[in-house]
Amino acid sequence: TIQQESEVLKMKTRVHDILAQRLSILSKILDSDEEPELVVSKLEPLLNDLSGAIAEPIDTSPDYLLDSMISSFTLIGTRIHLKDPLPNNTEVAKLFTEVIRESSTNAIRHGNANNIFASISEDDCNYSLLISNDGEIPELPISEGGGITGMRSKIQDLGGELALDVVSSFTVRVRIPKYKDGDRI
Repeated sequence: TIQQESEVLKMKTRVHDILAQRLSILSKILDSDEEPELVVSKLEPLLNDLSGAIAEPIDTSPDYLLDSMISSFTLIGTRIHLKDPLPNNTEVAKLFTEVIRESSTNAIRHGNANNIFASISEDDCNYSLLISNDGEIPELPISEGGGITGMRSKIQDLGGELALDVVSSFTVRVRIPKYKDGDRI
């Protein structure tokens, strides 16, 4: 029962993440001042890809998912600037890809961002991810909805931390330790 509940939660999270991303892109396309023919040409691949994205195997490689996400956001003129490659650790790479997707979706939906900046680093003890954007800065306090709560939960499952900062831009900071309870993650 616990395993079944865990699988259902994974699927719900996946559908939420993909739908939120696509709806943000759809909203931005529909709100644009572009010619109707151009809008339709952008909508077709987005909608055709939706069912395929949900049906993709959950274990799709993080690099593939990241490339797919970058292509999807490019349809609406939002660029994801990834400074560094994903970590070699597959579990952390998948998590970072999910955090980049959720952060990008939120940046577009809530901040009208055109550019997302992601930087990945690691040292002997931690993997780190820093995401910022050029969108509008949210009012404080930040209300954490299901997306941020889901990210926080996944990060905590690996013993990591999530911090949200608002200074000159909205920033998401993630730190995942390389070791949890003495074992390498």
